[in-house]
Amino acid sequence: MEKTAADYSNDIAEKDKEIAIAIRLKEEVHQAQLELRRKKIDLDVSASKATYNIEKLKVERSLLMHDMFNARNSGL
Repeated sequence: MEKTAADYSNDIAEKDKEIAIAIRLKEEVHQAQLELRRKKIDLDVSASKATYNIEKLKVERSLLMHDMFNARNSGL
């Protein structure tokens, strides 16, 4: 039995629904990607701050060591 115009119309409507679902899913994935990019940027900033803090603390420790040796050599 051949398909009628109504059958084709129903098939087209079904494909339109499938396309709409696929577009919505693609948009959800895109939004998730954007959220992950934002999160990565935040994590990169946090890692950079942590690295800076570590280096700052190392410098402060070196200065304290220097002061300690100066005090020791001065007999304090």
